[in-house]
Amino acid sequence: PDPDKLEEDCEKLEERLADQEQKLLEKELILEEETRLTDRVSKKVELGQQDTLQLAKQVNEYQRKLQDTTRKMMAVVSELSMNQAETMKLQQHATDQRSDVEDAYRKLDMGLPPTEDAEMEWQRMIRMKR
Repeated sequence: PDPDKLEEDCEKLEERLADQEQKLLEKELILEEETRLTDRVSKKVELGQQDTLQLAKQVNEYQRKLQDTTRKMMAVVSELSMNQAETMKLQQHATDQRSDVEDAYRKLDMGLPPTEDAEMEWQRMIRMKR
């Protein structure tokens, strides 16, 4: 792949990464709110301020939501990790490609073939002309 395409892919992945990070922050806020609500409901049960059965149902529902949110958050974290790994891989590939291009220009400036493949192709073309 060409370095510009790799750079574009890296930028797209970084944008996706930022989006995933934003979603993760939103889910963390929801998780904090649900945790606060669960704590508050649990305290009311202990104080006997509301009907025990109703509170138990509410606590169960909040815990279910909390578990569901936690599972979703873990999936987002996992996806974020994969995106970060892919981004790093693409960035390294782009760096390697840039380095190869720079080496080719240096060789050309010294009057040498830019790459071994170019030298082999040149030799093949000379043989074909003969």
